[in-house]
Amino acid sequence: MIDKILVTGATGYVGRNFVFYLLEKGYEVYITVRDSSKIDFFEYVKDKIHLVYIGPKATTDSLSEDICKIKPDVVVHLASLYIAEHNSTDIESLVNANILFGTQLLEAMDRCGCNKLVNVGTSWQHYNNADYEPVNLYAATKQAFLDVIKFYNKSKGIQVIDLKFFDIYGPGDNRKKIIPFLIDNVDNMHELLLSPGDQKINIVHIEDVMACLELSILRLKNEVLSDVEEYAVGADEVIPLKELVGLLEALLSRKFNIRWGGRPYRDREVMEPWNKGLRLPGWSPNISLEEGLSKVLMKASGKQNA
Repeated sequence: MIDKILVTGATGYVGRNFVFYLLEKGYEVYITVRDSSKIDFFEYVKDKIHLVYIGPKATTDSLSEDICKIKPDVVVHLASLYIAEHNSTDIESLVNANILFGTQLLEAMDRCGCNKLVNVGTSWQHYNNADYEPVNLYAATKQAFLDVIKFYNKSKGIQVIDLKFFDIYGPGDNRKKIIPFLIDNVDNMHELLLSPGDQKINIVHIEDVMACLELSILRLKNEVLSDVEEYAVGADEVIPLKELVGLLEALLSRKFNIRWGGRPYRDREVMEPWNKGLRLPGWSPNISLEEGLSKVLMKASGKQNA
């Protein structure tokens, strides 16, 4: 029997990669979308995925109606709003996206007898390597939702694997991240103003993340989890930003025009990534940073030559 997987946040970088991954593995895939969602990524597989329109403002009742129709075997909750440094005008959006929608989703799952969830948090819930100290309001909302999850786990029996992501990179990444930023500016003659560059980064390739997500689905299917299981999804080793840039320069045989210290560190910059998290049983990253960056550059070169 083919497993039905409902994915929220499917139009983000991780989400769309995971949709393609699931399709290649033979799963039946449902994705939540809004009228504003950009779904052109899925144009050539549109006949293979099921779109679940949730409207501009999802309600518990509307989500319940959709989930009861689908009866997904596992829900993978990737939807979130990331803002590194928020303004007061961002508060409502952060709470709605990172707490309210997820809580409505859990309630709908309980109503419909669907009790398996993979949730995604962030290593930024652990500033200064603390058991809990949020780097920013985004991380605080992720922790707040984890507390909501624990209520549904204990009171309603919803089984949950919570994956705390570190930095993720890979081909075709259009987010405002350091690797695509540098590649896009490799021919830029102007100085690139970066922080002093001594912060260490835990960065994992998108293919390794996909494998971890699927393994989480399989664990939920094959095991009975009494508590929420929390795991860290990161690389074996961390690397200073300066060394990451140096490796990219070596692979490109080019030097970036960077002024290190051209801008200050971000408020509450993570200088040493959290290192106390457990690994999902059976998972470890397989793609080295050099191999992963080579894949990114190959994809970027093909795009430029197309």
